[in-house]
Amino acid sequence: MKQDDKRKIIMLFVISLFLPGCSVLGSLETTPVTTSEHLAPISKLTEKAKPTPTINVEVTKTATAMSVQDKQRLLTQIFETNGGCQLPCYWGIVPGETSWDYASQFLSALGRIYGPGGAGKVASYGPVFEDIEGDLGEMIPEFWVRDGVVVAIMTNTGWVQQDFDYNLAGLLVGFGIPEEIWVRPIAKTQGQPYYYLALWYPSKGILVDMQGNATKNGDFLSICPQDIFSRVSFPPRLVLWNPKEQVSFRHFDLSLIDNDLGLLTEEYELLSKLSIDKLTNEDFFEIYKKAETETCITVIPVH
Repeated sequence: MKQDDKRKIIMLFVISLFLPGCSVLGSLETTPVTTSEHLAPISKLTEKAKPTPTINVEVTKTATAMSVQDKQRLLTQIFETNGGCQLPCYWGIVPGETSWDYASQFLSALGRIYGPGGAGKVASYGPVFEDIEGDLGEMIPEFWVRDGVVVAIMTNTGWVQQDFDYNLAGLLVGFGIPEEIWVRPIAKTQGQPYYYLALWYPSKGILVDMQGNATKNGDFLSICPQDIFSRVSFPPRLVLWNPKEQVSFRHFDLSLIDNDLGLLTEEYELLSKLSIDKLTNEDFFEIYKKAETETCITVIPVH
């Protein structure tokens, strides 16, 4: 089912390039970023990500003059290779290294960039791919820029690369044992109890943020993190940054992007502390690296 969903996402995105539509952010009072008369070659945009990047399309037209066929060709390359680099490099853009000048020229070739936005001092920008409508618009990445450099990127795990496995088992196999696992189980709600779960990989510059519905189990809650679509219809969120930025989970949002994610990290607790079985990171990994697992976790609710 996951692979079918992924193919539908990619196909809908490519098809949407040929359909008329409205910008999902058209009502925002923001100003599109304009590009210079000629865009830099795409190969230049990934030179810091990898010595020999796989994106080598020469984009010498303005964004408004770029044909649908050129956009489709470029998007196909991006989804095949993630811009020729490994996470936390995203689409050839390296957090902490790639300048926003380069990144914005590249993104402007695919759509329109809105910004600056953000709740704090670190500006954020979001590219809008003009013909994407409805829920697909929520898959658009966001880039935070400080002192002219991209410092963090947010997207979801289904919007990285064509063959990227964004199920929990695939994420664990791909990223390894989480260095920390944080959970925020919420029982006091008028509707269905739910939870947030964060897989923290600071040495890799990767945060996987997911949520799901929970069920009451006496005074506790039962959560099944392998059911990644139990609460929302999109794959887990992915936040990327340069691992040279030594930040803790508790202060990640505030110290890196000036509290612009709204994670409420102070309300999370370590899974090993809240799980009844005192589940370790290694235990979690061994259980959920198997795609067929049906195991759920009993946790103490924090709210």
